[in-house]
Amino acid sequence: MLKTPGDNADIGTVGGKITGTPTGNLQYSVEGAYQFGSKYDRISGVFARRDISAYGGKAKLTYSLKDSLNNQFGLACEFSPATTRKPADKDEMFDVLWGRWPRWSEL
Repeated sequence: MLKTPGDNADIGTVGGKITGTPTGNLQYSVEGAYQFGSKYDRISGVFARRDISAYGGKAKLTYSLKDSLNNQFGLACEFSPATTRKPADKDEMFDVLWGRWPRWSEL
């Protein structure tokens, strides 16, 4: 039976988030997560189970002017590094899980 790639997976995700306001105008947020498990995917044209070991993170820095219009300046970045030098049965790409489905992630 042919299965759709990416639709048959056992993925566990653990992570954390730290936020703070070091000054009255400055706020920061840093979060990271690690994923593990396996998924049924296409490897060199053949469907097979691949092990997952991936990580990703986000950081955001916001400066608030605290004026009548509540103007803010922000700097944000996301990272999900992946290496191309790996065995074909390993997957290091971070899965955004429900993030690809706006009807779920926007709830």
